[in-house]
Amino acid sequence: MLGRILTIQREGPVDWGRFIWSDTHRVVYGPVPSRRLGSSLGINLFPGRKMCSFGCIYCDCGPTVRRKGLKEGEYVPGRELIRKIKEGLLEVKDQDVHIDFITFSGNGESTLHPDFPEIAEAVARFRNRIFPAVPLAIFTNGVHLDRRKVREALKFFDLPIVKLDAPDQKGMEEINRPGPSFTIAELLGNFHSLPRVCLSTAVIPGPKGNVGSLKSEEYLKIIEEVDPIEVHLYSFDYPTFDHDLYRASEGLMLQIAKFIATSLPFTVKVISRRNPHPEAPPLYKEGEILRRTE
Repeated sequence: MLGRILTIQREGPVDWGRFIWSDTHRVVYGPVPSRRLGSSLGINLFPGRKMCSFGCIYCDCGPTVRRKGLKEGEYVPGRELIRKIKEGLLEVKDQDVHIDFITFSGNGESTLHPDFPEIAEAVARFRNRIFPAVPLAIFTNGVHLDRRKVREALKFFDLPIVKLDAPDQKGMEEINRPGPSFTIAELLGNFHSLPRVCLSTAVIPGPKGNVGSLKSEEYLKIIEEVDPIEVHLYSFDYPTFDHDLYRASEGLMLQIAKFIATSLPFTVKVISRRNPHPEAPPLYKEGEILRRTE
């Protein structure tokens, strides 16, 4: 085996109410018990309204208001967000709460915000003063990394995590539902100019799934070209926007991890939760699906 496989399986939270879907108006939220990051304090650049350049079928934040560029009045200005983030970090500091990561995630795609580079730089400064030992992470779909300032702002993050759920145009359109003019070639082109990142893939079994494409040479080729720090495979432990999805078992994700690790010299992390949200998609069982479709 060229690579290695690590499994991360955490307990579900006692209270799911700290997650972003419970209070979308907050700029600083949590900390939430993240499966891959531990105790994660969230940064939400689109309080009160989801803004994203993808409309992923498995999103936990509901339907997408899709925009390539935002107009004034559709977003909170960077200066105000920076003030609220500083206040939120100081408040959490006063509470003496343990934090493993400060994470840009929240109610949309952070890099879509026009002031994202300035916000990222400011939060890195605040982190250095308020939580100097806590790393910064960001989850991004990679769409806006063609912009030089956005790409350069990734240097402020200790752990950039970039989404790749399909290696082809058809899969991306069905799962991520980007704007009509965005192509998988553009997304992959954005990857080539990045510093090293983690590549994150949602494993989706069933009729609307991507499992076959994740066992393909195209997927391996993209991983090899991106040269990620590591590859993350995960499924849904939360309620999803599309209610006709299925959750992947750890065993299925381990099959895909083995396919990657026997071909490429990368670390593959299989990320799951023992007790998912009670309204999370049901676990995929191939026999049951076949009976339903007969």
